[in-house]
Amino acid sequence: MYGFTGNPWSNTGWLGNGYSGNPWSNSGWDGNGNGPLNPWSNSGWNGNGHQGNPWSSGGGGGAGPFAGQPGSGTTINPPGPYNPSAPEQFYDTDEFNAAKYVWDNMMNAAIDIETNYPNGLHGLGPNGLSPDFFKGFMVDTIKLQLGDHIAVDLYDIGDTAYNMYSGYKDLEAIRQATFAANAASMTNNAYQISTASRFAQYGNLIKDSADVFLTKTEFGNLSSTWSSMGALSKLNFVASGVNAGLSAYKTGVSIGNAIDTWQNTKDGSARTSAIADIGANLGETLMSVGGVATAIPGGQALGAGLVIVGGGLFVVSKATKLVADNWDKITDFGKSVGNGIKNAGKSIAKGAKKVGSMIKGWFS
Repeated sequence: MYGFTGNPWSNTGWLGNGYSGNPWSNSGWDGNGNGPLNPWSNSGWNGNGHQGNPWSSGGGGGAGPFAGQPGSGTTINPPGPYNPSAPEQFYDTDEFNAAKYVWDNMMNAAIDIETNYPNGLHGLGPNGLSPDFFKGFMVDTIKLQLGDHIAVDLYDIGDTAYNMYSGYKDLEAIRQATFAANAASMTNNAYQISTASRFAQYGNLIKDSADVFLTKTEFGNLSSTWSSMGALSKLNFVASGVNAGLSAYKTGVSIGNAIDTWQNTKDGSARTSAIADIGANLGETLMSVGGVATAIPGGQALGAGLVIVGGGLFVVSKATKLVADNWDKITDFGKSVGNGIKNAGKSIAKGAKKVGSMIKGWFS
């Protein structure tokens, strides 16, 4: 017989009795297989539950940390402290950094030639590529050798701040040119308002540029947009696009690392560093997308705006992460300086006291 058949909502539940009788009115068992007996009329346990002194006997006969005499079993060590350092990603490996170094400098060389030598390689002077290229080449070489180093972080902060300033100058030049042109032709009322703030004009420029960018990057317009771009714009588009994709991936990884850090440690410096890492990667992504936008005809204002915003986010986040990662060293240095000042003050006070005593002795 099956315990249950049919539709549970239209039939009765179980077929047959799962248990017959009253369990409290039946007799029990005596533990030796004899029964039935009345559980309420018999004695409880027969005999001693344990013989001897449990504290004088050995622990146990089996294996494990408690087998035999104390200290004779396997030791169980508690888990170590949480290590917030994330596992190495592919973009942190030496192989990837070497490949990126070659790619970046190949692209920079091509861009340098297209920018400064319109006649291509035939136009190169006796000194070869421009000083700007060799400056970038030397910086990339040093960064590759140093790896994750405070000097590299400081350079990146300063270089990004300069790029922000350059982006601002580009946006201002576009604003002035657009305002002057429209003021003469009276074709765009958005830029004719003389009392409008400069930042409102920046906002209008970026909005119009974004509309152009989105239109020209629609799937159906990509072919004609690419055809209208010059060789230099195409090089910048490819280089910035690759960097944007890598930075976006790094942003996603850093978000996962931050969640893991916040779940596993309460250390303030580790949490701050993890959040700042998201900001730095997101800032890099915005700047790279800005490079893509700048390469599209009509997207220059949008690109400049993204470089400014992304650069600001990168500078603030990178500086915050630098402080958080070196907080112990900073506090130790502060303590040592404080102790040094304190000791110097004591020495000065002690010396002044001796001089005062000596002068007092002259007149006594």
